[in-house]
Amino acid sequence: GNTNAASDAGVAALLAEAGCRGAVLNVRINVSSLDDKSLGAGLLEEGKQLVAQTSERVKAAIQAVEKTIG
Repeated sequence: GNTNAASDAGVAALLAEAGCRGAVLNVRINVSSLDDKSLGAGLLEEGKQLVAQTSERVKAAIQAVEKTIG
């Protein structure tokens, strides 16, 4: 692709991570309001895993961007 768009790809990756983290924060606050926290335990674990996966992918994307722009 166009190397001039590499920084745009990096920004997109960072925004995707922010969106993921924000969604997980919303899940966490909603689970905290449940009377039976066990109902949301699976969602909390899934959110934790999604944030970890997203962070790894963003790290790889940013490394690619850094390599491209030098």
